[in-house]
Amino acid sequence: MSSRQAPKNNLKKNFTLVMAAFIVSSAFICAMTLIASNTTRHAFARQDEVLGRYQLAFDLSSAVQELLYRSADLSNSLSETALDAFLIAQKELKYLSSALNNMQLTQFVLTTENKITDGSLKALDHYVNNNRIAGDRTMQDVRQLSQELQDKVLAHQAARLQELEAIQYKTINTNKRIDIGITLLTLLVILDFIMLFFIIFRKTIKPIQSFITTLRQAAKAPEEAKNYLINLDCPGEIGEAAIALNSLLEATQNALENARSQTEVAMLSEARWKAIQELSPDAVILINQKTSKVIDCNPASIAMLDVAGKDFTQYTAFDFHPHEKEKLGIFLQDVRTNGHARADNLSCKLGDTTIPVSVVGVNVPGEDGNTTMLYIRDMSDIMAQRRELEEAQVKAEQASEAKSAFLATMSHEIRTPLNGMLGMAQALGASQLPAEDAEKVETIIESGDMLMTILNDVLDISKISAAQMELSKVPGDLGQLVAQTYKLFSAQAEDKNLEFTLLISPNLPETLCFDPVRVRQCLTNLVSNAIKFTEKGQVSIEAFARNSDGKNRTLCLRVTDTGLGMNEETRQRVFSPFIQADSSISRKFGGTGLGLAITHELAQMMDGDITVQSVPGEGSSFTFTFKAELANAMPMASIKRATSTSKMNLSDRKLLLVDDSAINRKVISTLLSATGIAITEAENGQEALDHLYASSFDLVLLDMHMPVLNGPQTIAHIRECEECWTDIPVIAVTADAMLGDKERYLAMGLDGYITKPIDQRMLFVSLFKALDKPQSDPQAVLKTA
Repeated sequence: MSSRQAPKNNLKKNFTLVMAAFIVSSAFICAMTLIASNTTRHAFARQDEVLGRYQLAFDLSSAVQELLYRSADLSNSLSETALDAFLIAQKELKYLSSALNNMQLTQFVLTTENKITDGSLKALDHYVNNNRIAGDRTMQDVRQLSQELQDKVLAHQAARLQELEAIQYKTINTNKRIDIGITLLTLLVILDFIMLFFIIFRKTIKPIQSFITTLRQAAKAPEEAKNYLINLDCPGEIGEAAIALNSLLEATQNALENARSQTEVAMLSEARWKAIQELSPDAVILINQKTSKVIDCNPASIAMLDVAGKDFTQYTAFDFHPHEKEKLGIFLQDVRTNGHARADNLSCKLGDTTIPVSVVGVNVPGEDGNTTMLYIRDMSDIMAQRRELEEAQVKAEQASEAKSAFLATMSHEIRTPLNGMLGMAQALGASQLPAEDAEKVETIIESGDMLMTILNDVLDISKISAAQMELSKVPGDLGQLVAQTYKLFSAQAEDKNLEFTLLISPNLPETLCFDPVRVRQCLTNLVSNAIKFTEKGQVSIEAFARNSDGKNRTLCLRVTDTGLGMNEETRQRVFSPFIQADSSISRKFGGTGLGLAITHELAQMMDGDITVQSVPGEGSSFTFTFKAELANAMPMASIKRATSTSKMNLSDRKLLLVDDSAINRKVISTLLSATGIAITEAENGQEALDHLYASSFDLVLLDMHMPVLNGPQTIAHIRECEECWTDIPVIAVTADAMLGDKERYLAMGLDGYITKPIDQRMLFVSLFKALDKPQSDPQAVLKTA
């Protein structure tokens, strides 16, 4: 393309000037024509107005003449007819004078007319009274007034006539000037047209002929279009057109060169695409959108669809899915509508063999309209892997269920003998025993409690691993909970001669909404470990609030000891399950190594954490944090513990104890003997129903696993029968302590839930709550028994 720039746009400038002159001239012609028309219209309107005023002046002059004539006639005839004619002339004059558009003249006419009338009437009176001299003198005055009025009216008439002549003269002169201007502008417009024709003719014809010649040559050899660039030194638009044409020629040759390059690239891309198709392990098939007939396919398609040696163009997509024509039709319709679609639930039927496939459809342009490309993948191996995964998942679920069943069975089977052992030990501990025997009983109870702790830890870690652990947040006093825990371990610390301290910060809120059972469990684990692993020195408990966010509070419980301490390696894995410092510690101090792991998981469930700082040989400091919300203060009645130590007397109450284990019945009977309650025993649910039909009872303690009629069946009979004892309080006493067992049994209509081994305190609390009795200290009852 030539780099020479075209001269300034002279043709455009000249054409613009000529057209501007033409437009301005035409505008002036139109404007002057409008002005002439408007002026003439206004002149005619003014003439009409002046003529009307002149006619009014003429009529007024005639009315004055008429009034003078009637005045003279009245003075001569003195008749009623002359008087009436005079009065009519007077009214006519008043009417015409009121129509004048001249206040001064109107005022003068009305004033003079009134004077003439008064004078004429006075003269008439003189004549009637035969006073001719006075009448003549008065009439002389009237004639003088009439003459003045007539002169004034004639002067007004003459002024209107002059005004009319001036308007006519002005209109004629204005129209002459407008005619001259229109004539000159018309000549200018004609001249503009002549100049415009000359410019177009002289400045465009020859360059255009040159353009036509160049375009014809370039059309014959477009690949050499740059050889025909125009070297035309033309000003204005023609020069710009030459530059534009040169640009077009260059662009044409460049486009052809790019097209050749793109064609080569497209051919290379097509070759690569064909290579990919040839090597693709998935079937690639092109089908016609309307007929679904196969247009082309790759070798993998031939192998997958078993059409080797056959004319695949005779097939349609439906031939490979004869058993799924409706599903395939819906899929192809989705491809046509949306441009693409995917189906993972189709299968190809090849003879007697059916293979699962995943199909992706995409619309692509084709020679005969749109074409659909289908990518078909054999899903046999993937489906086999999926089935293996599903089977593995089923086995894992079965293993989990077996694990849960095993834990439930283990828990039940361990709790049942523990119930007998701990129950009787508690009964012995409450009786008056020699110091040595009491110590032995206490050892039995502590061993049983240790076994229960191990069992509960195993169940808790199992719940946490299965994500079945749930928190139960209720309003409570964290400070009181910490103080109770401190009191619980004070005796153990004293036995080891440890300094045991408690510090509760004043910033600790009194009432919070949290899970007291799990918080107590975490704190108990930390304090128990601290006392266990500390031989000398001190153990301290701190409770304080770290920060707040609205109603939320971050609470901290810190347990510090001067015990064994831990190295960095042990500290990194101390919160892992079944981990202790080393095997010697496990042998020396016992335990499963689950306590800290459970505490760590529970802390995270409560949006908190547990951290440890430790120095070997100097001790450790565990900090347990969790979040809780502020709660309304609890009424004193709900937190005040009964302190009465008077003996509980239930001798007026009857209890039905239902359990297939004689040992369990013996334990419960022994624990309740101090209350004096009358106990009737039953080995199964059917015997319990027979006793209920035969006698009345105040309370039923019901085991869940019994022959003949188990616990759930028994409670269903009790609640559904129409007897008067259908609402009797029934408390479950069971070794079922897995997650959800309590809720499941309470939903059956039970009024309470006690797990085995039975804690005598929980037994008494549940018993007196069901009987709606004041709750006294069960230890006091046993000691006074």
